[in-house]
Amino acid sequence: MRITCIDSDPEVAAYARRACRSVPDITVLWKDAFAIDTLPPFDYTFSNHFLHHVATERMPDFLRLVRRRTGRLFLLNDVRRSALYYAGFSLLAPILFRHSFHWHDGRASIGRAFSHEELSAAVRAVLPPDEAVVRRLVPARIYVLGRPRPASDDSQ
Repeated sequence: MRITCIDSDPEVAAYARRACRSVPDITVLWKDAFAIDTLPPFDYTFSNHFLHHVATERMPDFLRLVRRRTGRLFLLNDVRRSALYYAGFSLLAPILFRHSFHWHDGRASIGRAFSHEELSAAVRAVLPPDEAVVRRLVPARIYVLGRPRPASDDSQ
């Protein structure tokens, strides 16, 4: 198995590269996620805590790109925007993440995240229903699970 990790933050990419240097089958790249179009196709694509960084107007392009570049399965996991989760996080984070950027970053991430309805609409707009589903997880997670059809069946 070969794993390619991508991060647009040069410090995060450098840290990950150092952490993985003893594993030759892991490649860490400093790239924008939209740059996967310049790489060989992947069998599997996984993203975590990324979708809320994609502007709403760019989400259709990102979903099409992931579908086009993934052969077998993609899983796009993120936080889900929820007023209840935002309030709960705002109350608990100062206790749990004392002296940490997590309180500010977490609240910003929840505020930028997609609701289930918004992400479902974005997925329905560009991906066939037999290829991708959007699901919620408790307490405030959301994911897109997709199984692209083989290219010969691709009508889009």
